[in-house]
Amino acid sequence: MPNKPRDYDEELRRLIDSLAESILESPDEDFVNMEADERNKKGTRAEEVRKVLLEGVKRVGQERLRSAEQQYQRRLAEIRAKRHAIPATREGRRRLLERALSRERDVREAVLTLQHRDFSALTDSDIDSLLVDLLELGVLDASRDSDRDGS
Repeated sequence: MPNKPRDYDEELRRLIDSLAESILESPDEDFVNMEADERNKKGTRAEEVRKVLLEGVKRVGQERLRSAEQQYQRRLAEIRAKRHAIPATREGRRRLLERALSRERDVREAVLTLQHRDFSALTDSDIDSLLVDLLELGVLDASRDSDRDGS
C-alpha cells in the first residue's frame, strides 16, 4: 500500500461541515438551555469570587483584632508586673486616694460617676485598682503624694 500523504485541509473541512450540520439539526431548546447554564455558571463563579473576597476582608479584620488584643494583653501584663509605690496600709491607701482626688476634681467626678457610688463606699480592691490606674495615667505621683509617716 502506497503511503498517501494526509490532506489536513480536507479533514478540517469535513469536521467543520459535520459540526455545522449537527448545529443545524439541534433543537433550539438545546441552545436556550446551554445559554441558561452558562449564565448560571457565571453567577455561581461571581458568587464564589465574592465569597472569597469577603473571607479575605474578614480574615484581615480578624488579624488586626488579634494583633490589638495581643498588644492590649502585653500592656496589661506590663502594668500588672510593675511594682507601684503605694502605701502598705489600708488607711494610707485611702488617704492617698482621697488626697489625689481632692486635688484633681475632674478625676474625682469621673471616678465616682463611673463607680456609681460615693467615696466612702469604695472597697479596698476598688481603691487599690484606682491608685494603680491613676499612677499609670500619670495623675498620681506616689513618691510625692505618699504619707509622710510611711503608711
